[in-house]
Amino acid sequence: MLRRLPKRLGRLLSRTMSHREADPRAAGNRVLVAGLGNYGLRGTRHNVGMAVLNQLAQKLNVADQWKADRRCCADVTITNVEEAELVLMKPRRLMNINGLSVASAAETYDLGVEDIYLVHDDLDKPLGKMAIKLGGSARYEGKAPVE
Repeated sequence: MLRRLPKRLGRLLSRTMSHREADPRAAGNRVLVAGLGNYGLRGTRHNVGMAVLNQLAQKLNVADQWKADRRCCADVTITNVEEAELVLMKPRRLMNINGLSVASAAETYDLGVEDIYLVHDDLDKPLGKMAIKLGGSARYEGKAPVE
């Protein structure tokens, strides 16, 4: 089931472009989707990750359930998608240190790197285009602590 999740997640995220308290549970069917950006700065291309997460939370009917999680310095909401627990996270840090929040969330929720998806801008891509790729921080300092 989780093998098909990246494809489904990609379709859901592409559609978003046009709940409860965050308690860790046993790992296994848990996936983290982190929307990267500069916390508190809306409407900028650099914050597309957070905007996508807001849209995704709306589609999943958890938009009103964001909770501050001090363990990873982020706003978090958790829901279930089919058989997987989906942890949505928006770091409360500046873009270049979002990776610290993601790394803390990985530890808090007992996740491996294969269970983490980052949504962020890429100035090398035309506006409105998206891609899903495996691994690599490229030149992106905010992702480096995750790897």
